[in-house]
Amino acid sequence: LHAILSLLQPKASAGSGVPWTCLFCPKLASLCYQLLYELCASPDTGLVTLRYLRSSHDFLAVQLNHLPAQQLMDLGQTVPGMDEAHLPKLHLSLMEQQAWLLKMAALELRMTAQQQQHSHTQRLLALLFNSSSLGEDGHHSHMFSTSTRSSRSRLLLLLDTVPFDHEYPQELELKFFDKSLIEQVVTNCMLPANHLDSSGVELHDVRAIHQVLNQELNSTAAVTAASQLSHIVQEINYILASVTQRNMARCSLMIKKALFDSWRRVVEVVLVACPLEMLAGEQRVALLFELLQDLLLKALSNEGCSD
Repeated sequence: LHAILSLLQPKASAGSGVPWTCLFCPKLASLCYQLLYELCASPDTGLVTLRYLRSSHDFLAVQLNHLPAQQLMDLGQTVPGMDEAHLPKLHLSLMEQQAWLLKMAALELRMTAQQQQHSHTQRLLALLFNSSSLGEDGHHSHMFSTSTRSSRSRLLLLLDTVPFDHEYPQELELKFFDKSLIEQVVTNCMLPANHLDSSGVELHDVRAIHQVLNQELNSTAAVTAASQLSHIVQEINYILASVTQRNMARCSLMIKKALFDSWRRVVEVVLVACPLEMLAGEQRVALLFELLQDLLLKALSNEGCSD
């Protein structure tokens, strides 16, 4: 646990005091956040882990301060030596990290609310609503102050980072291989359950598909013109690249769903589990109106209509 927390510790040398692991080892950071969430969600270790993170490291407050993930994405584009081809994978990993963090935040909000630790609950709410003026007495809190109304809260900015659209790879266009047979091979070659992606996505086994295609190539090489062999090899590479894109699309879709679900959990806890006096009357109505308005606009946007 200490090793994981040290990896996720913000470092000034990474730029703007963000955890360097999130940018330079994004997949490792995602796995670290996932393990922390599993510890927090477990009935056996949840209370102890949340208490330790809260009292010893102020972990969630520090981490939430760096959200939304788009801030890290913008920073990642300025890192010297960052390959542009790596940016889409970095973006997916940052969204995955944000999803695990928001799930932990929902657990922490629910736990502190149930245990009537109002000061901790108020602090997290202040981070979500960009307000530093929450009073100790919930009856006198001004979560939607005049200065805050003009700017979007962190909760709404987090919603902005959730893509409602999704791009699917184009269908295969083949000259030498039978498309229906290749699609059957691709469908049959799936990674076993113990090799599932960390987000639980079933992925195509690119190596197995490569072996099948190579066997087919070797079996027909003797009766195939030499001029066609290079074209067949190019088509094999094209098929493998397409399958890799399908795997990326599956991971991307699952991460987008997880990110929206984690945001939904936070909103649900804020509206249902947190004490009413912390978000009552006009404050609650204003929050509901803003959330519904943003969700409708996002769902009806040109980017989201096709999906």
